[in-house]
Amino acid sequence: MNIKEFAQYVLDTVQDSVETNNTNIETEIARYYLDCMEECEEVSAPDICTFSSPKAKLTAYGYNDEAESLDLFLFIHVTPLASRVDSRIRSGFNSLREFYDQCIKRKASFGGMEKEFNSEVQEAISTIRESKGNVKIIRFYLLTDGVVSSSDEISSPDKDEDGVICEYNIWDIAKVYQQEQIKQGNNKIEIDFEHDIKYFVPSKEAKNNTLVSPKIQCLKVDDENPCVDTYLAIIPGDILAKIYNQYRSLLLEKNVRAFLHNKSKVNQRIMSTIRNKPEMFFSYNNGISTTASDVELKQTGRVQYITKLKDWQIVNGGQTTASIASAKDCDLSKVYVQMKVSVVKDKEKYSEIVKSISKCANSQTGIKPSDFDSGEEYLIKLEKLSNDEITPISKTKWFFERMRGQYTDKRASLNKIEEDLFKRECPKDQMLTKIDVARVMVIWDMKPHIACNSREKCFASYMFTLKKNQQTIDVDYWHKVVALSILYDEIEKCYEKRCESKGFKSRTAAYTMSAISYLTNQELDLVYIWKNEKVQPQLEEIIERLVVKINCHLDLDNSRSFTKNAKCWEDMKDLIEGCCNIPYSLLSSGSEDNYSEEEYNIIAQANAITKEWWNAVLEWNKTEKTLSQIEKITVSNYIKKMDDGRFIKTINNAEKAIAIKNKVEHLGFSMNDIKTL
Repeated sequence: MNIKEFAQYVLDTVQDSVETNNTNIETEIARYYLDCMEECEEVSAPDICTFSSPKAKLTAYGYNDEAESLDLFLFIHVTPLASRVDSRIRSGFNSLREFYDQCIKRKASFGGMEKEFNSEVQEAISTIRESKGNVKIIRFYLLTDGVVSSSDEISSPDKDEDGVICEYNIWDIAKVYQQEQIKQGNNKIEIDFEHDIKYFVPSKEAKNNTLVSPKIQCLKVDDENPCVDTYLAIIPGDILAKIYNQYRSLLLEKNVRAFLHNKSKVNQRIMSTIRNKPEMFFSYNNGISTTASDVELKQTGRVQYITKLKDWQIVNGGQTTASIASAKDCDLSKVYVQMKVSVVKDKEKYSEIVKSISKCANSQTGIKPSDFDSGEEYLIKLEKLSNDEITPISKTKWFFERMRGQYTDKRASLNKIEEDLFKRECPKDQMLTKIDVARVMVIWDMKPHIACNSREKCFASYMFTLKKNQQTIDVDYWHKVVALSILYDEIEKCYEKRCESKGFKSRTAAYTMSAISYLTNQELDLVYIWKNEKVQPQLEEIIERLVVKINCHLDLDNSRSFTKNAKCWEDMKDLIEGCCNIPYSLLSSGSEDNYSEEEYNIIAQANAITKEWWNAVLEWNKTEKTLSQIEKITVSNYIKKMDDGRFIKTINNAEKAIAIKNKVEHLGFSMNDIKTL
């Protein structure tokens, strides 16, 4: 089957889908292409959404929060099939770019006709707008059942007005055909290092920079495996790049992942090493794992070299290989890659064995960015506190898992009697990972939109705040972590009991807990929760009201992506203001500390402000409306303290009081202007 026959095959294949989905040929061919792209992990679950105006066009879109990328697609149908489409490339990309620009404009976008668009288009526009500020790259894809010449110029990457990288890609019928050939196993690669691959060497090694063949030194693993011979080798980075640039995805036929470009943080680190420390690449990188059906060797003295590989495939290390190949502006002469070559001798079981090797090579436990922070002193201190601190009532411990798997490893190392004692001392439902801790602390810091993002983003935000503020990790901090974890669990339990729609549990819990933090000005009595190992009865009622209200709002909005946006939290604050009266009994009284003389003076100034003065401020604010909700709650708390015969004890509360006093006086408040209270 040639390319034209394949194009006809695709057309015939999608005919039934046109009637079934009530669409058209263009849409269904586009869907076929997107399925192919998703299968090789070029994209992640894009949505079909057809739009066409004189200037702006769209066929599909996709937003990937993990990769921090936005993908926009346009399909161009040509007749006859598989004919040249080059003249429409530039205009196609311009139409996609115009659609994006119109979305971002918001005001007067699409000539004021936006409200008349169907729901799919409106959802696409909303997604694009919500992604603004959260993406690092926008990828524009031109899809076509025509042929684009490899020599035709594709627009170079540029940046939008916000500095976001805009990348331009083409998937024509030839590329889809190639992927199908790969899938069917019709492409074989034979690498002849002696005759087919040449490269220039510096004048010190050869005169006049002559072309020479690479020498792939290897060592045969001395085992007696009747099915596979294994070799360990070292391949120069520039040779690996040359081979990949020639064969590209054909070389990764058996690899479980296609190249993720530089959107992956791992690939970004690979590129950083290549660019800044090429001599350390061999030490830093795990290398590549490859397979072949046959190998030819050459012996020079006691050293053995690989001269030819048949049916060569990279089954693990595709990201490494493609990253090296994409480093076109870097000197690869110092980059070396360790390589394992498994030569399958059993021809009858060749495909089966290669598949098994590929599967096993890609089955390692994934290393997450948070794993590299396990050795941070902050987390080590938390681990020690978790080992030392016993809860007041149940006399148990909350187990902090600084490294993944610690809890399971600990249990596995014990005998039956020891394991039973451990489970009683550290119940499974009192095990906290560093991700769990990060989540509750970020939420309490009133950043629920961050907590609704990926777990890794949430953890990164937590660690950044710890380091920035030089947070003291002590007993009180650990008690706070446990108390907030109990509070979060209580919110989730309430959600399960009170909410019929179950799709927003984690998001509702995050926004509810941030709402409590907001409404209490972060002064909830967490000491009570730690000492009693449960939330206050009055707080349970407040949680119930907030959970129902917030879940209804999120369910009505029906946009999970929007919960990751800071605007969602700003809107939520308007929703919850005034919906719950927080009893003073739920708030902490604060605690005395060792303050400096200057700080004691500030506290004294704050306590010198009378209850009458604070009442007058609240009365004045009814007409002036200058105080925020937080500030109103704060003033009311000061009045309640005075009613109970208590005083401001902490420097934090004292500074807040003086800041409010200075603010209202600057805006013109005076006791003389208040005739009646």
